[in-house]
Amino acid sequence: YHTIAKPVSEGTCVHGVIDWKHRFSNMQQHSGEHIFSGLVNRKYGYDNVGFHLSDQVVTMDFNGVLTAEEAAEIEYAANEVIISNLPVQVTFPSKEELSELAYRSKIEIDGQVRIVTVPGVDVCACCAPHVRRTGEIGMLKVLSVQSHRGGVRISILCGFRALNDFRKKTDVIAELSSQLSANLDTLPEAVTR
Repeated sequence: YHTIAKPVSEGTCVHGVIDWKHRFSNMQQHSGEHIFSGLVNRKYGYDNVGFHLSDQVVTMDFNGVLTAEEAAEIEYAANEVIISNLPVQVTFPSKEELSELAYRSKIEIDGQVRIVTVPGVDVCACCAPHVRRTGEIGMLKVLSVQSHRGGVRISILCGFRALNDFRKKTDVIAELSSQLSANLDTLPEAVTR
């Protein structure tokens, strides 16, 4: 949404400004989610039945169970897609083309349907902004895998959010290592002691 300081009369020319840093971060998260969900769908046949994007985390709910190891395999495959720098294609197929197209998120929509495609990875109906190429995502990191309503909820971060999360965790580990006089390899043992 856009906010303004005072009401604007109809017909007035206005200049809007997008918070590009925030928008690009959301684009990294959402495009990463498409890759992860597309890979899960292709490998396991599970549908993404829930998605939440906040400023802190991205969660995806799938209607099937993934182990932490399986999620790690998808994470690795997603990063391979990212580094391949594939184009993220946006199309507006006709009703006839749409009826022949295999895509995720098939819901009844009145009007034009927008399809976002990562070639060989995902084809999905989506109206959100995305990066132009997968390389712009930077990286994708799985943060957690939890049982959720008979399926699984996976939390991820992409791009600069993933980098900032890594930095915070590195700082915590460095502080704990210093306080306990332990290196990374012996830190768990030092905490237990």
